[in-house]
Amino acid sequence: MEAADAGLNLLVGAWRKKIVTRLVRRRGAEIAAYDQHVLLDAIAPKLRTFCRDQESATLWQLIDRSKLDRLLGPDVPAQERRLYASAIYGAVTLCYYASMS
Repeated sequence: MEAADAGLNLLVGAWRKKIVTRLVRRRGAEIAAYDQHVLLDAIAPKLRTFCRDQESATLWQLIDRSKLDRLLGPDVPAQERRLYASAIYGAVTLCYYASMS
């Protein structure tokens, strides 16, 4: 759980202000900045693209690429994505670290 929280912190630091601001403007509603499920639903397409761009063979030995791609896809119900939120944030964190090397 701590790794997922660290991943969330990395993502929130990088994208929270931009994504939450866009959502608030589009929907005209208040969204809690730390609601990780709303944030995940909002940035899933960007995360999917970001993770797809990582070519590290070692990374994909640790992460089931097809499952991550499916969970971040547009056809997955939000409820199902929320069940795997911690795992998704952990996988995205690994993708982020792989992109830095």
